[in-house]
Parts: sequence; structure tokens; C-alpha cells
Amino acid sequence: MASSEIQAVISKRLAKIMEYYLKGDFEALGQIYTEDCTLMEPGKDEVFGREGVVSGHSMLKANGVHKMVLTSLECGGIAGGDTAYDRGRYNLQKEDGSEVDAGKYLNIWQKVDGEYLMKIDMFNSSQNN
Repeated sequence: MASSEIQAVISKRLAKIMEYYLKGDFEALGQIYTEDCTLMEPGKDEVFGREGVVSGHSMLKANGVHKMVLTSLECGGIAGGDTAYDRGRYNLQKEDGSEVDAGKYLNIWQKVDGEYLMKIDMFNSSQNN
């Protein structure tokens, strides 16, 4: 699969993540991740599995993050096309649209039954705390 095709597929997956997050449908959001995924948030220990992703995103929402904006800047295939990477930027917003956090991310996607699912979700704030 060409990088442009991978970019198109992953962009659609990111759009679904943003949609499900905004709706608060964390179970659906979790289905975009592999069963054995890893979530690596800044300042926290990593969490494993879909349950960890559901919990992590639920807590983010409960802590006042209403919306997330994910912007992919670069995608490509690795390991023969069954694995892909996605490097980009994120913005977390309160309900009034004000920024809670902004930073960069690096995701690793893995094909499972012919569909890219997120295997590793790692992000890091660009803000000074």
C-alpha cells in the first residue's frame, strides 16, 4: 500500500476516534485499537489493552477535555505493509473551545483482519507546565 493510501485510511480512522470521543462513545473508540494495544500518556505509566484505552479516554473527558483534534502530518508503511506509523499533532479543547493541551503524537498501526488498528498510541505535550 502506498503512503498516500495509508494516509487516507489512517485519516479516516482518526476522524472516527475524534467523532467517538466527542460523542463519549468510548467503547466504539476502543474498537479502533488492537486488543493488546498500549496507551502512553505524558506523566503516566503506560496502560495496556482496550480497557486501558477506554478508561484513559473516559478520564480525559471527565477531567474537562470536551474535544480532541488529531492532525496527521506523516504516515507510512513499515514491515511489509502490515504495520504503519502516523506522526502528527493534537489539540485538546474545553467545551468553550479553549485549549487544554496541545502537542505531538506518534502512533503505530497494525493490520488485523485486513484493517489498520492502533497498536501503540503515544503523545506528549508541547506546553510548559
